[in-house]
Amino acid sequence: QIIDVEKFQAEERRTTETQLKDNTFWLNYLNSQLENQEDPKLILGYLNSLNYISSESLKEAANFYLSGENQIRLVLLPENSSKIN
Repeated sequence: QIIDVEKFQAEERRTTETQLKDNTFWLNYLNSQLENQEDPKLILGYLNSLNYISSESLKEAANFYLSGENQIRLVLLPENSSKIN
């Protein structure tokens, strides 16, 4: 498990460092931050935040988010069949 977390961190670091050099990434990132009214400076701490990921923190997050308490059920209903074309 620890090896998997380390592999994820290393790959995420490589990917992010590559993206940070790309103008298309910055265009999409800044546009997204603007649309969502989020601080564009968040990216500056992202690489450092990877250091805080551990197998224990992943277990805690999974238990919190996948507990079923915050579950919603969406049902796709068929089109109204009483419509006459």
